[in-house]
Amino acid sequence: MASIPETDLPPLWRDRSFWGMTITQFLGAFNDNLFKQLILLFCLDLAGGDRYQTIAAALFALPFVLFSGFAGFLADKHSKRKIIVLSKVAEIVVMALGLIAFAMGFLGTETLLWMLLIVLAFMGIQSAFFGPSKYGILPEMLRNDDLPQANGIIQMTTFLAIIMGTALAGYGKETVGSELWKVSLACVGIAIVGTLTSLAVRRTPIAKPGLEFEPSALAMTASTRQLLWGDKLLLGVLMISSLFWFVGGVVLLAVNQLGKDLMQLGDGRTSMLSACMGLGIGVGCVLAGQLSKHEINFKIVRQGAWGMALFLILVPLVSFPVNTTKLLEVPAGDEVVVDNVVDNTVTEENNSKSAGSEPSDTVADALTAHWQKETLWEKLFPINFWEFATRITLIGAGLCAGLFAVPLQTFLQSRPPADQKGQMIGAMNLINWIGILLAAFFLGVLQTGLNEIEFSQKWVFPILALMIVPVALFFKPPTEKLSHQVGPHSSVPGQADNPVQADNNPDTDVE
Repeated sequence: MASIPETDLPPLWRDRSFWGMTITQFLGAFNDNLFKQLILLFCLDLAGGDRYQTIAAALFALPFVLFSGFAGFLADKHSKRKIIVLSKVAEIVVMALGLIAFAMGFLGTETLLWMLLIVLAFMGIQSAFFGPSKYGILPEMLRNDDLPQANGIIQMTTFLAIIMGTALAGYGKETVGSELWKVSLACVGIAIVGTLTSLAVRRTPIAKPGLEFEPSALAMTASTRQLLWGDKLLLGVLMISSLFWFVGGVVLLAVNQLGKDLMQLGDGRTSMLSACMGLGIGVGCVLAGQLSKHEINFKIVRQGAWGMALFLILVPLVSFPVNTTKLLEVPAGDEVVVDNVVDNTVTEENNSKSAGSEPSDTVADALTAHWQKETLWEKLFPINFWEFATRITLIGAGLCAGLFAVPLQTFLQSRPPADQKGQMIGAMNLINWIGILLAAFFLGVLQTGLNEIEFSQKWVFPILALMIVPVALFFKPPTEKLSHQVGPHSSVPGQADNPVQADNNPDTDVE
Protein backbone atom coordinates (compact mmCIF):
# COMPACT_ATOMS: atom_id res chain seq x y z
CA MET A 1 0.00 0.00 0.00
CA ALA A 2 1.54 3.28 -1.14
CA SER A 3 1.86 6.35 1.05
CA ILE A 4 -0.86 8.96 0.55
CA PRO A 5 -0.74 12.77 0.75
CA GLU A 6 -1.54 14.35 4.10
CA THR A 7 -4.60 16.09 2.66
CA ASP A 8 -6.04 12.73 1.57
CA LEU A 9 -5.71 11.05 4.99
CA PRO A 10 -9.04 9.63 6.19
CA PRO A 11 -10.35 10.36 9.69
CA LEU A 12 -8.75 8.16 12.31
CA TRP A 13 -11.83 5.99 12.81
CA ARG A 14 -12.01 5.18 9.08
CA ASP A 15 -8.28 4.77 8.51
CA ARG A 16 -7.79 1.20 7.25
CA SER A 17 -4.03 1.43 7.69
CA PHE A 18 -4.32 2.49 11.33
CA TRP A 19 -6.70 -0.34 12.14
CA GLY A 20 -4.41 -2.77 10.33
CA MET A 21 -1.59 -1.64 12.61
CA THR A 22 -3.85 -1.84 15.65
CA ILE A 23 -4.93 -5.42 14.91
CA THR A 24 -1.33 -6.42 14.13
CA GLN A 25 -0.16 -5.00 17.45
CA PHE A 26 -3.08 -6.64 19.27
CA LEU A 27 -2.28 -10.10 17.93
CA GLY A 28 1.44 -9.68 18.59
CA ALA A 29 0.85 -8.59 22.20
CA PHE A 30 -1.63 -11.43 22.70
CA ASN A 31 0.88 -13.99 21.46
CA ASP A 32 3.75 -12.56 23.50
CA ASN A 33 1.77 -12.60 26.73
CA LEU A 34 0.15 -15.98 26.15
CA PHE A 35 3.50 -17.66 25.50
CA LYS A 36 5.43 -15.73 28.16
CA GLN A 37 2.84 -16.30 30.90
CA LEU A 38 2.72 -19.99 29.97
CA ILE A 39 6.47 -20.22 30.58
CA LEU A 40 6.38 -18.16 33.79
CA LEU A 41 3.67 -20.41 35.25
CA PHE A 42 5.62 -23.48 34.11
CA CYS A 43 8.64 -22.11 35.99
CA LEU A 44 6.64 -21.68 39.20
CA ASP A 45 5.68 -25.38 39.08
CA LEU A 46 9.33 -26.37 39.51
CA ALA A 47 11.46 -26.50 42.63
CA GLY A 48 13.10 -23.08 42.90
CA GLY A 49 10.38 -21.67 40.65
CA ASP A 50 10.89 -18.06 41.77
CA ARG A 51 14.48 -18.19 40.54
CA TYR A 52 13.50 -19.69 37.18
CA GLN A 53 10.75 -17.08 36.76
CA THR A 54 13.33 -14.34 37.33
CA ILE A 55 15.68 -15.94 34.77
CA ALA A 56 12.84 -16.19 32.24
CA ALA A 57 11.88 -12.53 32.70
CA ALA A 58 15.52 -11.47 32.35
CA LEU A 59 16.04 -13.52 29.17
CA PHE A 60 12.99 -11.91 27.59
CA ALA A 61 14.14 -8.41 28.55
CA LEU A 62 17.82 -8.76 27.63
CA PRO A 63 17.32 -8.70 23.81
CA PHE A 64 15.56 -5.34 24.13
CA VAL A 65 18.60 -3.95 25.90
CA LEU A 66 21.00 -5.41 23.33
CA PHE A 67 19.09 -4.71 20.10
CA SER A 68 16.70 -1.77 20.62
CA GLY A 69 19.28 0.79 19.53
CA PHE A 70 20.12 -1.11 16.34
CA ALA A 71 16.41 -1.70 15.70
CA GLY A 72 15.85 2.07 15.94
CA PHE A 73 18.68 2.64 13.45
CA LEU A 74 17.06 0.20 10.99
CA ALA A 75 13.66 1.87 11.48
CA ASP A 76 15.08 5.21 10.33
CA LYS A 77 17.21 3.83 7.48
CA HIS A 78 14.62 1.45 5.99
CA SER A 79 10.87 1.29 5.49
CA LYS A 80 9.14 0.88 8.82
CA ARG A 81 6.34 -1.02 7.13
CA LYS A 82 8.82 -3.52 5.69
CA ILE A 83 10.38 -4.06 9.13
CA ILE A 84 6.92 -4.55 10.65
CA VAL A 85 6.00 -7.22 8.09
CA LEU A 86 9.37 -9.02 8.37
CA SER A 87 9.12 -8.97 12.17
CA LYS A 88 5.73 -10.65 11.96
CA VAL A 89 7.18 -13.33 9.68
CA ALA A 90 9.92 -13.86 12.27
CA GLU A 91 7.18 -14.27 14.90
CA ILE A 92 5.81 -17.24 12.97
CA VAL A 93 9.26 -18.87 13.07
CA VAL A 94 9.69 -18.21 16.80
CA MET A 95 6.26 -19.60 17.68
CA ALA A 96 7.02 -22.68 15.55
CA LEU A 97 10.21 -23.19 17.59
CA GLY A 98 8.10 -22.99 20.73
CA LEU A 99 5.77 -25.63 19.34
CA ILE A 100 8.74 -27.92 18.64
CA ALA A 101 10.09 -27.37 22.16
CA PHE A 102 6.78 -28.29 23.82
CA ALA A 103 6.41 -31.30 21.52
CA MET A 104 9.81 -32.52 22.73
CA GLY A 105 8.76 -32.44 26.37
CA PHE A 106 9.43 -36.17 26.58
CA LEU A 107 13.15 -35.31 26.85
CA GLY A 108 12.58 -34.28 30.46
CA THR A 109 11.47 -31.24 32.45
CA GLU A 110 14.91 -29.67 32.77
CA THR A 111 15.66 -30.00 29.06
CA LEU A 112 12.22 -28.61 28.19
CA LEU A 113 12.74 -25.65 30.53
CA TRP A 114 15.99 -24.57 28.91
CA MET A 115 14.58 -25.01 25.40
CA LEU A 116 11.65 -22.80 26.34
CA LEU A 117 13.95 -20.17 27.84
CA ILE A 118 15.92 -20.07 24.58
CA VAL A 119 12.70 -19.65 22.59
CA LEU A 120 11.62 -16.89 24.99
CA ALA A 121 14.90 -15.08 24.30
CA PHE A 122 14.25 -15.36 20.54
CA MET A 123 10.77 -13.95 21.13
CA GLY A 124 12.41 -11.01 22.89
CA ILE A 125 14.71 -10.43 19.89
CA GLN A 126 11.76 -10.46 17.48
CA SER A 127 9.81 -8.01 19.66
CA ALA A 128 12.86 -5.73 20.04
CA PHE A 129 13.06 -5.22 16.27
CA PHE A 130 9.28 -4.81 15.96
CA GLY A 131 9.02 -2.06 18.61
CA PRO A 132 10.71 1.01 17.06
CA SER A 133 8.94 0.61 13.72
CA LYS A 134 5.60 -0.14 15.39
CA TYR A 135 5.65 3.04 17.49
CA GLY A 136 7.66 5.14 15.05
CA ILE A 137 5.27 4.66 12.13
CA LEU A 138 2.24 6.10 13.96
CA PRO A 139 3.33 9.78 13.85
CA GLU A 140 4.46 9.28 10.25
CA MET A 141 1.08 8.03 9.01
CA LEU A 142 -1.23 10.02 11.32
CA ARG A 143 -1.80 13.68 12.07
CA ASN A 144 -0.10 14.83 15.27
CA ASP A 145 -3.33 15.85 16.96
CA ASP A 146 -4.69 12.34 16.33
CA LEU A 147 -1.80 10.79 18.29
CA PRO A 148 -3.36 10.96 21.79
CA GLN A 149 -6.47 9.10 20.62
CA ALA A 150 -4.44 6.75 18.44
CA ASN A 151 -2.09 5.94 21.32
CA GLY A 152 -5.07 5.46 23.62
CA ILE A 153 -6.58 2.96 21.18
CA ILE A 154 -3.26 1.20 20.57
CA GLN A 155 -2.52 0.98 24.29
CA MET A 156 -6.09 -0.10 25.10
CA THR A 157 -6.07 -2.91 22.53
CA THR A 158 -2.56 -3.86 23.60
CA PHE A 159 -3.63 -4.33 27.18
CA LEU A 160 -6.82 -6.05 26.08
CA ALA A 161 -4.47 -8.49 24.36
CA ILE A 162 -2.48 -8.75 27.59
CA ILE A 163 -5.70 -9.54 29.48
CA MET A 164 -6.75 -12.25 27.06
CA GLY A 165 -3.28 -13.70 26.52
CA THR A 166 -2.45 -13.79 30.21
CA ALA A 167 -5.84 -15.21 31.25
CA LEU A 168 -5.91 -17.86 28.55
CA ALA A 169 -2.35 -18.93 29.37
CA GLY A 170 -3.38 -20.00 32.87
CA TYR A 171 -6.64 -21.56 31.71
CA GLY A 172 -4.95 -23.31 28.79
CA LYS A 173 -2.20 -24.70 31.03
CA GLU A 174 -4.73 -26.17 33.46
CA THR A 175 -6.92 -27.49 30.63
CA VAL A 176 -4.36 -29.26 28.43
CA GLY A 177 -2.20 -30.55 31.29
CA SER A 178 1.08 -31.88 29.97
CA GLU A 179 0.08 -31.34 26.30
CA LEU A 180 1.21 -27.72 26.24
CA TRP A 181 2.09 -28.01 22.55
CA LYS A 182 -1.63 -27.50 21.83
CA VAL A 183 -1.46 -23.97 23.25
CA SER A 184 1.74 -23.34 21.31
CA LEU A 185 0.07 -24.48 18.08
CA ALA A 186 -2.54 -21.77 18.57
CA CYS A 187 0.30 -19.24 18.93
CA VAL A 188 1.61 -20.23 15.49
CA GLY A 189 -1.83 -19.63 13.96
CA ILE A 190 -2.15 -16.22 15.62
CA ALA A 191 1.29 -15.21 14.31
CA ILE A 192 0.20 -16.10 10.75
CA VAL A 193 -2.97 -13.99 11.05
CA GLY A 194 -0.93 -11.09 12.48
CA THR A 195 1.42 -11.24 9.51
CA LEU A 196 -1.52 -10.96 7.11
CA THR A 197 -3.00 -7.94 8.92
CA SER A 198 0.38 -6.17 8.84
CA LEU A 199 0.06 -5.99 5.05
CA ALA A 200 -2.75 -3.44 5.50
CA VAL A 201 -0.31 -0.88 6.96
CA ARG A 202 0.48 1.76 4.36
CA ARG A 203 4.01 2.75 3.42
CA THR A 204 5.47 5.96 4.77
CA PRO A 205 8.53 7.82 3.48
CA ILE A 206 11.85 6.45 4.75
CA ALA A 207 13.00 8.82 7.46
CA LYS A 208 16.73 8.85 6.70
CA PRO A 209 17.72 6.51 3.82
CA GLY A 210 21.34 7.70 3.77
CA LEU A 211 21.91 7.07 7.47
CA GLU A 212 25.34 5.51 8.03
CA PHE A 213 25.85 2.77 10.56
CA GLU A 214 27.89 3.67 13.62
CA PRO A 215 28.86 1.28 16.44
CA SER A 216 26.96 3.57 18.80
CA ALA A 217 23.77 2.57 16.95
CA LEU A 218 23.94 -0.72 18.87
CA ALA A 219 23.03 1.27 21.97
CA MET A 220 22.24 4.95 21.43
CA THR A 221 23.49 7.06 18.54
CA ALA A 222 25.42 10.28 19.10
CA SER A 223 22.60 12.30 17.52
CA THR A 224 20.08 10.74 19.92
CA ARG A 225 22.30 11.46 22.91
CA GLN A 226 22.71 15.03 21.70
CA LEU A 227 18.95 15.35 21.28
CA LEU A 228 18.32 14.11 24.82
CA TRP A 229 20.99 16.25 26.45
CA GLY A 230 19.65 19.30 24.60
CA ASP A 231 16.05 18.66 25.61
CA LYS A 232 15.85 18.09 29.37
CA LEU A 233 12.09 17.55 29.32
CA LEU A 234 12.45 14.81 26.72
CA LEU A 235 15.17 13.19 28.84
CA GLY A 236 13.04 13.47 31.98
CA VAL A 237 10.01 11.90 30.29
CA LEU A 238 12.23 9.06 29.05
CA MET A 239 13.49 8.38 32.59
CA ILE A 240 9.95 8.43 34.01
CA SER A 241 8.83 6.06 31.27
CA SER A 242 11.65 3.71 32.27
CA LEU A 243 10.53 3.91 35.91
CA PHE A 244 7.00 2.98 34.82
CA TRP A 245 8.23 -0.14 33.03
CA PHE A 246 10.55 -1.02 35.92
CA VAL A 247 7.60 -0.97 38.32
CA GLY A 248 5.46 -2.85 35.79
CA GLY A 249 8.14 -5.52 35.39
CA VAL A 250 8.26 -6.12 39.14
CA VAL A 251 4.46 -6.11 39.48
CA LEU A 252 4.01 -8.71 36.70
CA LEU A 253 6.22 -11.22 38.49
CA ALA A 254 4.96 -10.29 41.96
CA VAL A 255 1.30 -10.79 40.94
CA ASN A 256 2.09 -14.30 39.69
CA GLN A 257 3.63 -15.17 43.04
CA LEU A 258 0.84 -13.39 44.92
CA GLY A 259 -1.86 -15.46 43.24
CA LYS A 260 -0.21 -18.83 42.91
CA ASP A 261 1.89 -19.04 46.05
CA LEU A 262 0.46 -16.64 48.62
CA MET A 263 -3.27 -16.79 47.77
CA GLN A 264 -3.11 -20.43 46.50
CA LEU A 265 -5.35 -19.65 43.51
CA GLY A 266 -3.88 -21.94 40.85
CA ASP A 267 -2.69 -21.04 37.35
CA GLY A 268 -6.03 -19.94 35.93
CA ARG A 269 -7.10 -17.63 38.75
CA THR A 270 -3.57 -16.25 39.09
CA SER A 271 -3.67 -15.29 35.43
CA MET A 272 -7.04 -13.63 36.07
CA LEU A 273 -5.32 -11.33 38.59
CA SER A 274 -2.84 -10.23 35.92
CA ALA A 275 -5.69 -9.90 33.45
CA CYS A 276 -7.56 -7.60 35.85
CA MET A 277 -4.58 -5.28 35.94
CA GLY A 278 -4.44 -5.39 32.13
CA LEU A 279 -8.16 -4.55 31.99
CA GLY A 280 -7.58 -1.51 34.16
CA ILE A 281 -4.65 -0.35 32.02
CA GLY A 282 -6.75 -0.68 28.87
CA VAL A 283 -9.55 1.45 30.33
CA GLY A 284 -7.01 3.95 31.66
CA CYS A 285 -5.36 4.29 28.25
CA VAL A 286 -8.65 5.07 26.50
CA LEU A 287 -9.59 7.49 29.27
CA ALA A 288 -6.20 9.22 28.99
CA GLY A 289 -6.68 9.58 25.22
CA GLN A 290 -10.10 11.18 25.75
CA LEU A 291 -8.93 13.48 28.53
CA SER A 292 -5.93 14.67 26.51
CA LYS A 293 -8.11 16.47 23.92
CA HIS A 294 -5.44 16.88 21.21
CA GLU A 295 -2.75 17.88 23.68
CA ILE A 296 -0.22 16.32 26.06
CA ASN A 297 -1.47 17.02 29.56
CA PHE A 298 1.14 16.03 32.13
CA LYS A 299 -1.32 16.64 34.96
CA ILE A 300 -2.86 13.29 33.93
CA VAL A 301 0.53 11.66 34.53
CA ARG A 302 0.67 13.00 38.09
CA GLN A 303 -2.90 11.92 38.82
CA GLY A 304 -2.08 8.46 37.51
CA ALA A 305 1.01 8.33 39.72
CA TRP A 306 -0.99 9.14 42.85
CA GLY A 307 -3.55 6.50 41.95
CA MET A 308 -0.95 3.82 41.26
CA ALA A 309 0.73 4.50 44.61
CA LEU A 310 -2.58 4.28 46.48
CA PHE A 311 -3.71 1.01 44.93
CA LEU A 312 -0.30 -0.66 45.25
CA ILE A 313 -0.35 0.16 48.97
CA LEU A 314 -3.79 -1.48 49.23
CA VAL A 315 -2.72 -4.80 47.63
CA PRO A 316 -1.26 -6.47 50.77
CA LEU A 317 -4.21 -5.26 52.83
CA VAL A 318 -6.79 -7.15 50.74
CA SER A 319 -4.96 -10.31 49.57
CA PHE A 320 -5.25 -13.42 51.74
CA PRO A 321 -5.10 -17.19 51.04
CA VAL A 322 -8.22 -19.18 50.21
CA ASN A 323 -9.76 -21.24 53.01
CA THR A 324 -8.64 -24.72 51.93
CA THR A 325 -10.60 -26.36 54.74
CA LYS A 326 -13.86 -24.93 53.42
CA LEU A 327 -12.95 -25.26 49.76
CA LEU A 328 -11.84 -28.90 49.87
CA GLU A 329 -13.62 -30.04 53.03
CA VAL A 330 -10.39 -31.37 54.55
CA PRO A 331 -9.21 -31.36 58.17
CA ALA A 332 -8.06 -27.95 59.40
CA GLY A 333 -4.60 -29.27 60.26
CA ASP A 334 -3.91 -30.01 56.60
CA GLU A 335 -4.84 -26.48 55.61
CA VAL A 336 -2.24 -25.02 57.98
CA VAL A 337 0.43 -27.23 56.50
CA VAL A 338 -0.38 -26.10 52.97
CA ASP A 339 -0.30 -22.47 54.01
CA ASN A 340 3.17 -23.00 55.42
CA VAL A 341 4.35 -24.59 52.20
CA VAL A 342 3.20 -21.76 49.95
CA ASP A 343 3.68 -18.69 52.12
CA ASN A 344 7.25 -17.46 52.03
CA THR A 345 6.74 -15.45 55.19
CA VAL A 346 7.11 -18.45 57.50
CA THR A 347 10.39 -19.27 59.13
CA GLU A 348 12.89 -21.65 57.63
CA GLU A 349 12.15 -24.12 60.40
CA ASN A 350 8.44 -24.18 59.58
CA ASN A 351 9.22 -24.53 55.89
CA SER A 352 11.38 -27.55 56.51
CA LYS A 353 8.69 -29.14 58.66
CA SER A 354 5.92 -28.56 56.15
CA ALA A 355 8.04 -29.71 53.20
CA GLY A 356 8.43 -33.12 54.78
CA SER A 357 4.81 -33.46 55.82
CA GLU A 358 2.80 -36.02 53.92
CA PRO A 359 -0.64 -34.39 54.38
CA SER A 360 0.59 -31.20 52.67
CA ASP A 361 1.18 -33.08 49.43
CA THR A 362 -2.29 -34.61 49.64
CA VAL A 363 -4.03 -31.27 50.12
CA ALA A 364 -1.83 -29.50 47.55
CA ASP A 365 -2.72 -32.16 44.96
CA ALA A 366 -6.40 -31.88 45.85
CA LEU A 367 -6.23 -28.11 45.49
CA THR A 368 -4.57 -28.42 42.08
CA ALA A 369 -7.23 -30.91 40.97
CA HIS A 370 -9.95 -28.52 42.14
CA TRP A 371 -8.61 -25.63 40.06
CA GLN A 372 -8.23 -27.86 37.01
CA LYS A 373 -11.91 -28.84 37.18
CA GLU A 374 -13.05 -25.21 37.00
CA THR A 375 -14.30 -23.92 33.66
CA LEU A 376 -13.12 -20.61 32.23
CA TRP A 377 -16.55 -19.18 33.05
CA GLU A 378 -16.16 -20.17 36.71
CA LYS A 379 -12.71 -18.58 36.88
CA LEU A 380 -14.21 -15.26 35.83
CA PHE A 381 -15.93 -14.98 39.21
CA PRO A 382 -14.00 -14.51 42.49
CA ILE A 383 -14.14 -17.44 44.89
CA ASN A 384 -14.27 -15.25 48.03
CA PHE A 385 -14.25 -11.61 49.14
CA TRP A 386 -10.46 -11.38 49.27
CA GLU A 387 -10.00 -12.49 45.68
CA PHE A 388 -12.70 -10.00 44.65
CA ALA A 389 -10.99 -7.20 46.58
CA THR A 390 -7.60 -8.07 45.11
CA ARG A 391 -9.01 -8.02 41.57
CA ILE A 392 -10.67 -4.62 42.12
CA THR A 393 -7.45 -3.22 43.59
CA LEU A 394 -5.39 -4.43 40.63
CA ILE A 395 -7.95 -3.01 38.18
CA GLY A 396 -7.61 0.35 39.96
CA ALA A 397 -3.81 0.18 39.83
CA GLY A 398 -3.99 -0.67 36.14
CA LEU A 399 -6.41 2.15 35.32
CA CYS A 400 -4.09 4.68 36.93
CA ALA A 401 -1.13 3.12 35.10
CA GLY A 402 -2.94 3.74 31.80
CA LEU A 403 -3.46 7.40 32.72
CA PHE A 404 0.23 7.58 33.61
CA ALA A 405 1.57 5.96 30.41
CA VAL A 406 -0.33 7.49 27.47
CA PRO A 407 0.81 11.14 27.76
CA LEU A 408 4.42 9.98 28.18
CA GLN A 409 4.18 7.72 25.13
CA THR A 410 2.60 10.45 23.00
CA PHE A 411 5.26 12.97 23.99
CA LEU A 412 8.12 10.58 23.16
CA GLN A 413 6.58 9.95 19.74
CA SER A 414 5.80 13.53 18.79
CA ARG A 415 8.75 15.46 20.27
CA PRO A 416 11.72 14.16 18.17
CA PRO A 417 12.31 15.37 14.59
CA ALA A 418 11.18 13.09 11.77
CA ASP A 419 14.66 11.82 10.85
CA GLN A 420 15.37 10.73 14.44
CA LYS A 421 12.01 9.25 15.33
CA GLY A 422 13.00 5.60 14.88
CA GLN A 423 16.26 6.12 16.78
CA MET A 424 14.39 7.88 19.59
CA ILE A 425 11.86 5.06 19.86
CA GLY A 426 14.77 2.61 19.85
CA ALA A 427 16.38 4.56 22.68
CA MET A 428 13.06 4.56 24.53
CA ASN A 429 12.80 0.78 24.17
CA LEU A 430 16.42 0.42 25.32
CA ILE A 431 15.92 2.50 28.46
CA ASN A 432 12.52 0.95 29.22
CA TRP A 433 13.84 -2.57 28.91
CA ILE A 434 16.87 -1.81 31.02
CA GLY A 435 14.26 -0.94 33.62
CA ILE A 436 12.42 -4.24 33.06
CA LEU A 437 15.68 -6.21 33.15
CA LEU A 438 16.66 -4.55 36.42
CA ALA A 439 13.15 -5.30 37.72
CA ALA A 440 13.77 -9.04 37.51
CA PHE A 441 16.97 -8.81 39.57
CA PHE A 442 15.49 -6.21 41.94
CA LEU A 443 12.60 -8.52 42.77
CA GLY A 444 14.98 -11.38 43.52
CA VAL A 445 17.01 -9.23 45.91
CA LEU A 446 13.87 -7.77 47.50
CA GLN A 447 12.33 -11.20 48.03
CA THR A 448 15.51 -12.40 49.71
CA GLY A 449 15.49 -9.38 52.00
CA LEU A 450 11.82 -9.83 52.91
CA ASN A 451 12.45 -13.50 53.70
CA GLU A 452 15.37 -12.56 55.94
CA ILE A 453 13.20 -10.27 58.06
CA GLU A 454 10.25 -12.70 57.84
CA PHE A 455 7.94 -10.30 56.00
CA SER A 456 5.33 -11.46 53.49
CA GLN A 457 6.26 -11.15 49.82
CA LYS A 458 3.12 -9.11 49.22
CA TRP A 459 4.84 -6.10 50.82
CA VAL A 460 6.70 -5.76 47.52
CA PHE A 461 3.75 -3.67 46.32
CA PRO A 462 3.94 -0.81 48.87
CA ILE A 463 7.70 -0.57 48.29
CA LEU A 464 6.98 0.01 44.60
CA ALA A 465 4.38 2.65 45.53
CA LEU A 466 7.07 4.66 47.31
CA MET A 467 9.12 4.74 44.10
CA ILE A 468 6.25 6.38 42.20
CA VAL A 469 5.43 9.10 44.73
CA PRO A 470 8.30 11.46 43.67
CA VAL A 471 6.81 11.65 40.15
CA ALA A 472 3.44 12.62 41.60
CA LEU A 473 5.07 15.31 43.77
CA PHE A 474 7.65 16.90 41.50
CA PHE A 475 6.87 16.25 37.79
CA LYS A 476 5.06 19.44 36.71
CA PRO A 477 5.86 20.51 33.13
CA PRO A 478 3.29 22.63 31.27
CA THR A 479 0.69 21.17 28.94
CA GLU A 480 1.89 20.70 25.34
CA LYS A 481 -0.46 21.45 22.43
CA LEU A 482 -0.29 19.21 19.35
CA SER A 483 -0.42 20.48 15.77
CA HIS A 484 -2.66 19.10 13.00
CA GLN A 485 0.35 18.17 10.83
CA VAL A 486 1.65 14.71 9.96
CA GLY A 487 5.23 14.11 11.04
CA PRO A 488 7.31 16.59 13.04
CA HIS A 489 10.42 18.14 11.59
CA SER A 490 11.95 19.87 14.55
CA SER A 491 12.52 19.08 18.15
CA VAL A 492 13.37 22.63 19.14
CA PRO A 493 10.58 24.03 21.31
CA GLY A 494 9.02 27.16 19.88
CA GLN A 495 9.70 26.50 16.18
CA ALA A 496 6.73 26.76 13.87
CA ASP A 497 6.87 23.16 12.72
CA ASN A 498 7.38 21.72 16.18
CA PRO A 499 4.49 19.28 16.79
CA VAL A 500 4.33 20.04 20.49
CA GLN A 501 4.13 23.57 21.78
CA ALA A 502 4.10 24.62 25.41
CA ASP A 503 0.96 26.17 26.76
CA ASN A 504 2.33 28.87 29.05
CA ASN A 505 -1.03 29.55 30.67
CA PRO A 506 -0.31 28.83 34.35
CA ASP A 507 -3.90 27.70 34.86
CA THR A 508 -3.17 24.49 32.94
CA ASP A 509 -0.88 23.30 35.73
CA VAL A 510 -3.18 23.92 38.67
CA GLU A 511 -4.00 20.77 40.59
